Amino acid sequence: MPSKKSSKPRRNQKRPRSSARRTAVRPRKSTGHYFGLKRAEAALRASEQRFRAIYDQTHEFIDLLNPDGTLIDANHTALAFRGMQLSDVVGKLFWEAPWWDVSQELQAKLKAGIAQVAQGHFIRLNAEHRAQDGTIDEIDLSLTPITDATGKVTQIISEGRRITELTRVQEQLWQTHADLERRVQERTAVLERANEELQLLQARQQQLLTATPVVLYVCRATGDYGATFVSENVMEQLGYRPQDYLGHSDFWVSHLHPDDRPCVLADLARVFEEGQHVHEYRFLHHDGTYRWLHDELRLIRDQAGMPVELVGFQIDVTNRKHAEEALRRSEAFTASVVDNLPNMLFVKDAKDLRFVRLNKAAERLLGYSERELLGKNDHDFFPEDEADFFTAKDREVLTHGQLLDIPEEPIKTRNGEIRILHTKKIPLFDPVGHPQYLLGISEDITYRKRVEEALHTKQVELERSQAQLQDLTAKLITAQDSERQRLARDLHDDITQRLAALTIDLGNLRGRGDDLNELDSGNLDQLHEQAKQLTTDVQSLSHQLHSTLLEHLGLEEAVREHVEEFAARTGLTTQVVVRSLPPTIPIEHATCLYRVLQESLQNVHKHAHATHVLVRLVKTPQGVVLCVHDDGRGFEQQETAPSKGLGLSSMAERVGILKGTFRIRTKPGDGTEIHASVPLDPREASQEGGAGS
Repeated sequence: MPSKKSSKPRRNQKRPRSSARRTAVRPRKSTGHYFGLKRAEAALRASEQRFRAIYDQTHEFIDLLNPDGTLIDANHTALAFRGMQLSDVVGKLFWEAPWWDVSQELQAKLKAGIAQVAQGHFIRLNAEHRAQDGTIDEIDLSLTPITDATGKVTQIISEGRRITELTRVQEQLWQTHADLERRVQERTAVLERANEELQLLQARQQQLLTATPVVLYVCRATGDYGATFVSENVMEQLGYRPQDYLGHSDFWVSHLHPDDRPCVLADLARVFEEGQHVHEYRFLHHDGTYRWLHDELRLIRDQAGMPVELVGFQIDVTNRKHAEEALRRSEAFTASVVDNLPNMLFVKDAKDLRFVRLNKAAERLLGYSERELLGKNDHDFFPEDEADFFTAKDREVLTHGQLLDIPEEPIKTRNGEIRILHTKKIPLFDPVGHPQYLLGISEDITYRKRVEEALHTKQVELERSQAQLQDLTAKLITAQDSERQRLARDLHDDITQRLAALTIDLGNLRGRGDDLNELDSGNLDQLHEQAKQLTTDVQSLSHQLHSTLLEHLGLEEAVREHVEEFAARTGLTTQVVVRSLPPTIPIEHATCLYRVLQESLQNVHKHAHATHVLVRLVKTPQGVVLCVHDDGRGFEQQETAPSKGLGLSSMAERVGILKGTFRIRTKPGDGTEIHASVPLDPREASQEGGAGS
C-alpha cells in the first residue's frame, strides 16, 4: 500500500485542468477578442473614411512629407492636378518634384523652407506650379510641422492653394471616392497599427483644418439643417467656437444678416433639387461687424439616392466685397464726371470703331441717345463724306499711337444742323501695349467761330476806317504845313515889310527932334523900340511856322539854326550831334523831323526843368533818326502828355504817316528822350508798323 505521504497531493502542486474546461474558456475569450477587433476595425475605417473625405475633397493640394523633404502621401486634389499616381510621388524630394518650376531659385527656396519647418517653424511662401497641361499657376504654399509628444517634428504637411482661381474641390472629391475606399482598406489591413495610424490621421486632420483659411462643415440633410461638424478655424474666421454651431441651426440662422436671410434659406431649399449651390451672404462676426462669406454647398446621397448630409465650405470674402463696392463707387463717380463734362466725350472700340461710351454732352450735341449709338459706327449715322473723314482720323490715331488734334471738323447733327467741333483723339492701350479703345473729346466751337468771323469783319472795317482816318490826318497835316507856309510867307513878305517901313518912319521922326517936345520925343522912342521888337517877333513867328532854311539849306542846317535860337532864347546848354546824314532828304521827311524837334524843345522849355539838351541826327539802315534828350525831371509814362502845340500824339501821327517809328523813354528823375525815325524809302519802313509811344 502506498504510504500516506505518497498518496496525498502536494500543497503547491497544481491540479491539472480538465480538457473540458480548457475548451470551454478559450472559445469565449477568442470570440470576444475577435468581435472587439472587428468593431475597432469598423470604427477605424469609418473614421479614416471621414477624414479621407475631407482630406481628398478640399480645394488645396496637400502633401505629407518626412522632415528630410521626401514625400509620404498626397491627397487626390494634388495627384489629379499633377496627373500622377501616388506611387509616382512617394519617396521623391519635395523641392525636386517635376511639377514645380525648374528654376534653381525656386528649388532653393522650397528646400530652405522645408529645413525651417523641420526645426518646428511654420512657413508660408509662393511658388510656381506646373500643371498637367503645361500651364504655370501661382501657388500659395503653407508648410506646417507635425510634432510628437516630445515636441520633435515627425512629419510635415504641405498645403497649396491656387491663387489664380478657386479650385473645384467638390468635383474632385466624389470622383475619387471609390479609390479612397480601397486605399483606406489596404492601409488598415494590419490591425495592430490601426490605432496609431488613426491618431496620426486625426492629428493630421486637425493640423490641416487649422492651417487652411477655408471653414469646412457638415449639416444634416433635414429641415433644421443642424451642423454635425464645423472645423476649428471658424474661430479664426468668425470668432465663434465649433460647438456654437452643432445641433440645431437656430444659431446659424439668427446670425445671418436680416436682408440676406430669406435668400439664403431659399438657396438651401434648392440644394435638394440642384444637388449643389453657391451663394454669398453677410454673417454677424463675434466683434459685432458683418462679414461677407462665399459658401459652396453640396448634397451627399446614399446608394439609394436618399439625402444623407450637406457638405460645404466657406471663405471670408469681405475684403473682396469691399473692393468691389469701392470699384462700383469709383465707376459711378467716373461716370458722373464724364456725364457732367461740358464737352462731348466718346469712346470707340479700336477693332471696328464702334461706339462703346458717350456722355450726356454728346447726346445733346448729336441729337442721338447713347443707346442708339452704342454698337454702331460713324457710317450708320453721318453722311458718307463726314463718316469717311472721321474714320480716317480714327485710323491715323490708332496707327501712330499718339494724340491727334483736329482744330476744326464739321458734323451734321440729327436735326440737320451743321456744328463745328474742335476734337482731340487719343488711343487707349491694353496691358500689352496694343490699342484697345479710342477716346475722343470734342468742343463745340460753332458759336466761337461765328463770333470770330464777325470780329474779323469788324476788324476789317476798323482797319479800313483807320486807313481812312490816317489818310485824313495826312491830308490835314499837309494842309497845316501848307497853311503854315502861306502864313509864314504872308508875314515875311507883307506884315514884316510893312513893320520894317513903320520902324524906319519912326526912326526918321526921331531925327527931327527939334520940332517935338520932350514928352513926345520919349513916346516916339518907345514906339520905335516896340515897332522893332514887333518886327523881330513877327520874323521869329514866320520862321517857326515855316523855316526857309529847311527848303534851301536842308535839315541839318535848319536843326542847328533852331537849336541855337532855342539856346539863346532859354539860356539852356545845348549840343547837336549829326552823323552820316545823307546830302538830300525828301522835304516831307525833313519837315516831319523838324516839327518833332520844334515840339520836343518847346516841351523841354515848358515842362522838363532841364539844364542840358542833346540833339542827335543820325543816318541808320532803317532811315534818318532824330533823338532829343534832356536831363530834366522826366515823368511817368502813364501820365497825360502835354497837349500844347503839336503834342506827343501829333508827333506820333506825323511820324506814322511816313511809316516811321516814334517812342518816348522816360521815368521820374531820369530825364526824357524823344526818338523819331523815318525811312528814306517806303520799302525800308520799320517792321514795327507805324508809330507807337
